[in-house]
Amino acid sequence: MFYEEEVIEGILCHRGTPNGAWIAFSRKELTDMYIAVQLSYERDIASQPGVQADAPRCPDCGEIINYSDGANGCPCITRTA
Repeated sequence: MFYEEEVIEGILCHRGTPNGAWIAFSRKELTDMYIAVQLSYERDIASQPGVQADAPRCPDCGEIINYSDGANGCPCITRTA
């Protein structure tokens, strides 16, 4: 089975054969994909003990920012410094 996705001129498209025509995802399909990812993320967060879903997160690496230990920014910056 063949399946491929690619962004073409800013539009997410898919095709089912190697030489097939690219088909743009509909707004409904994109919305359904977005909702599925959000639900999966929320389930993953909820399954981690001691992690709050609404905890502040680093926009670069997604890790929880812990301000209580004196950190004042992205945890990935302090890790690589």
